[in-house]
This record gives sequence, C-alpha cells and structure tokens, in this order.
Amino acid sequence: MRHTYFTQRKDDKIFIPGDRVCFNNVELFDILMHDSISNVTYLYHVKEGLGQTTRDACSQIRVSAQLFWMDRLQGKQTNALGFYQKATSSSTAESPYREELRKRMERIGEETFINMLQQKLIFVYAFLSKTVKEKLHPADLSDFKPITPSDFGKNGEDIVRSLKELNILTDLGYLDDTFLDITKDGFPTSAKKNAYLDTLKKTRLEAIYDTLVKHGRCKVSTIAKMELLELNRQFTEYQIAGEKVFELKVVKI
Repeated sequence: MRHTYFTQRKDDKIFIPGDRVCFNNVELFDILMHDSISNVTYLYHVKEGLGQTTRDACSQIRVSAQLFWMDRLQGKQTNALGFYQKATSSSTAESPYREELRKRMERIGEETFINMLQQKLIFVYAFLSKTVKEKLHPADLSDFKPITPSDFGKNGEDIVRSLKELNILTDLGYLDDTFLDITKDGFPTSAKKNAYLDTLKKTRLEAIYDTLVKHGRCKVSTIAKMELLELNRQFTEYQIAGEKVFELKVVKI
C-alpha cells in the first residue's frame, strides 16, 4: 500500500506517507494528500475499524491538530519543518521505504511542503471496514447523534422508550454496545422481551432494526461515538476571523 503512494500520483495531487516519521515522538499523519487545485491539504489517520482503538486515534488527531494550530497562531512552521528535516535526514534513511520518502520530499522541496501545511487542513479519520467495498467516501458525523422518536415516525416515543428498556438505546438515546451483537433475524426475538414491541408486526420490527442500522451504519460503539463527537466539537474552535481553517472528516476504507 505504501509503495502505491510513491509510484502513483495525479498531476494535481501530491501524496506523502508519514506513518514512519515521528517529530518529537508525534505521528503527525499517516498519509498526506495535497490538492493543488483547491489548495487543500488532507491529513489521513488510518485505523483498524471504530472500536477500542478510537480513543487513541482521536488523541493522535487531536495532538496533531493542536501542534499545527499553535504553529499558525505563533506564525511558525515548527512541525512542518521538523517533519521535513526528519524525512530528509540521511541518518534516518535506513530502508528502501525511507530512501524513497527522502527522494520524494527533496523533489517536493522544503518551501513547497511547508506551504502545503499552511493551506486549509482537513484531518481525516479513515477507518478500515471489511464490509464496505466502495472507495473512500465521507461518513457524516450526524450519524453519531442521539436517536429520537422522530427517527421512527408513528409511535416513535413508545419505540424509543421500549428500546431504552431493552438497553438497546442508552438513556441519552445512543445505540448501546449490545446492539452490535443483534442481527436482523434475531431482532424480533429480542423485541419480544418488551411488552410494547411484542405487539408489533414482524415487518414493523424489521423497519425499526433498519432504522437503527442506518442511523449507526458503521456499527460504532457508544464510546467511539462520544470520542468522535468530542473531537468534532474541538474542531469548531479552529477558526480565524470566523472561517474554519481546520476540519474533521470521518471516512470508511
């Protein structure tokens, strides 16, 4: 996969792998992609799914964003320059991978690289999913909002109350981790444990299940959702003169 970023590139895009380069013991990104047409730089942090590792992944993105943000506020390029020097240092070019990276960075040049990181930055949490065959596409963070009665239409309040009684929804309306183990075929059986849901037809129960899956289509644990929501909230602070200069995206691979 890393070899691909050395051998393939479009004329309007620059790719730089950075998962083996740490400046001050911080991994600033796994993959950098700069779009020269839109003058936007994407910093991808690639992780295995959305689960127990989400907290560490969010922390990594948070630290990276804070470092680049402080550089902007102070009018410095400490971290961009530090990464460039680390990547081009002959003393660290101990493998074919690092040698290729050094050559790539030298072709790009220090000034161009630093300029890329002074453009609008979009930090991308890219998570691997074996169930998704499509290429990268945005997964709106609105998926991680609480489920409300309006999501179910008719008798929505009764449905939400019943799902909370079954611990499928938390008191705040988020999908509980117990839902991750419930299949569509098994949902009617689980629903029979609740007096109200037991009165509904199978087709209605299947529709409720589909709504739950669609709302949390990534099958994300509650802990992961809360971490992502908090990270998303923090990114609203990265504004200059009312304009967002840093953004956060979540995508499936």
